[in-house]
Amino acid sequence: MRYSVFWLEAAVQEIEEIRIYLHNQDQADYAARLQQALYQAAQKLQQHPLRGKLLPKLGPQYREIFQKPYRLIYEVQEQDQAVYILAVLHTARDLSSAWAQRSRKRR
Repeated sequence: MRYSVFWLEAAVQEIEEIRIYLHNQDQADYAARLQQALYQAAQKLQQHPLRGKLLPKLGPQYREIFQKPYRLIYEVQEQDQAVYILAVLHTARDLSSAWAQRSRKRR
């Protein structure tokens, strides 16, 4: 069964912020490769949406996969055969506080 992968605007914006930051650090080539790798990692969820680790700290519906040094946080909606990419967060950040800070920004 193939799932559709959708990106929330906030997650797309986070990738753009990562790209800009790395570009400003004279790492434009790395930024482009990382950006591509993040999108490819998400696309793999079309075939295996439940492969990510559950994140009960955030809620029972959330999962994560890694594209080091970042994690993609997503939600699977099995009834719609859809995966929603919610966030792209650096692995060095504390997940709970980063998620809370991100949630406050979206309000």
